[in-house]
Amino acid sequence: MTITLTCGHVFTVETLDGITHLGDFYSRDGTTGEWAHAITPETHGESRTRPVCPTCRGDITALRYGRICKSSNLAIMQHNISTKLSKSLSQAETNLDKALAGLEPKVVSAVSGCGSYTKPNTEALTTARDKLDILLRKQPDRPTPLPALDNLSEYHAFPPSYSKAWREATKQVSTAYRQAHQVSVYRDSTVQTYEASLATLFQEEMSYFAAHPQRAT
Repeated sequence: MTITLTCGHVFTVETLDGITHLGDFYSRDGTTGEWAHAITPETHGESRTRPVCPTCRGDITALRYGRICKSSNLAIMQHNISTKLSKSLSQAETNLDKALAGLEPKVVSAVSGCGSYTKPNTEALTTARDKLDILLRKQPDRPTPLPALDNLSEYHAFPPSYSKAWREATKQVSTAYRQAHQVSVYRDSTVQTYEASLATLFQEEMSYFAAHPQRAT
């Protein structure tokens, strides 16, 4: 039995099964020896590449290998995403090193230029703390939002002039922090696909149990 690829080259099924590592994705029937059940391929940290025609490197688009091609496409996309995020973190680290080198004198200068400090009244402090609490509760599992660190007026009840001086002194540090923060909140587009699939499956199960209440027990 042979398969003709879109590039025009013809190979036996056994050859293409080997090229695509079909055995990583399906188990064989113990009696007939035919591919029977889908399995999750094991990974050991390596990046899975898309299988191609061994003659011309053209795509293998046969339906028999659809699951394998989708898996390799997903692996490639995730590799690209991880590379992008890694570069962003590296740039953030470089920017942070540069910022820390001259941070102390800038902070000292900013504090000296602010003059004497007058403690805000209780009402202002309470309002600022409430705003800060609301901000932090929005994403409890994420790093501290940048506004909570550089907006001293709204979230810490300092005078506006203090907040302005602080932002100016810590501008470079804030830039590096913003870059790292964006990496932490990056949302992989594939997650939405998985969530949609799980939501559909959940709805189907709920509909089934609604129609067969005896099964739910």
